[in-house]
Amino acid sequence: MQAFVTGATGFLGQNLSDVLLERGWAVTALVRAPSAAAHLARRGVRLAEGDLADAASVARALPEDVDAFFHVAGDVSMWAPDRQRQWAVNVDGTQACVDAARARRAKRFVLTSTAGVWGLHDAPFDEGTTRSGAVARIPYLASKAEGERRVLDSGLDAVVLNPGHIVGAYDRTGWSNTLELVREGKLAASPPGRGTFCHARRVAEAHESAARLGRAGERYLLGGADAAYAEVTALCARLLGIATTPRTAPGFVLKTVARLADAGSRISRKPPPITPALATILCGTLTFRSDKAQRELGYAPSTLEAMFADALAWQTANARA
Repeated sequence: MQAFVTGATGFLGQNLSDVLLERGWAVTALVRAPSAAAHLARRGVRLAEGDLADAASVARALPEDVDAFFHVAGDVSMWAPDRQRQWAVNVDGTQACVDAARARRAKRFVLTSTAGVWGLHDAPFDEGTTRSGAVARIPYLASKAEGERRVLDSGLDAVVLNPGHIVGAYDRTGWSNTLELVREGKLAASPPGRGTFCHARRVAEAHESAARLGRAGERYLLGGADAAYAEVTALCARLLGIATTPRTAPGFVLKTVARLADAGSRISRKPPPITPALATILCGTLTFRSDKAQRELGYAPSTLEAMFADALAWQTANARA
């Protein structure tokens, strides 16, 4: 089985590459600079130079008749000034992948999206739930929703995967970074919201399963562990052996801090630690069910403790303890 992967040098992409290689796939990765992806080559991944901003380079890099095109790459910024760049990656870049997949006759297209495209809901949702208006107000979510539309309207044999908050090995900037923030005492307060978390390894396994078992034109939510963000902070402290945890900030306080930080960022021209868009998500409820993925893809959720323990083990092995 031949796989083509975008975003293979990223957090989820590295987990996916591991799973594909372990399950006998031959993997080709689209990389902007092969010299910066030597770690993938050492693991047996073939490197193909190209950039999502250059549609012709994507088509040149993609072998003909691959069994699965995994489009994992994406821009996850929550800072408004990044809106134009983000649209270029998440929408125009996705269109470049769709066009290449059609031209080179990829047999299946698997898109990595996000559960956030359903927006915030008071109760757990599933694939049949109507999406909320919050999606249009957050540029990242709007770009991912449009990327999904481009894929599902393309005529390709396509499947969309929608993970929640991903935690696990290879993560240097996402939710796993909560461990480092707690360790170093840099987390002033926990957000008041609640979300659904998923293990990076299990999400990667679901991608491989989706290439073989997913139904064309379908979306699959990937989660499993629902938790208040304060519970996540407390868990990280316990895993690190730290007795105290930050208090939970009221939503209006967090949103006010985000607005002030955002105003300051327009002067410094540097992304703030928290943006209004991110504060909206962290103060809300983003929980959902994964029954469909469990039933059709054999998706196996992990516990919250298992995924953060895995992240901590990887950090420790990579000198981040």
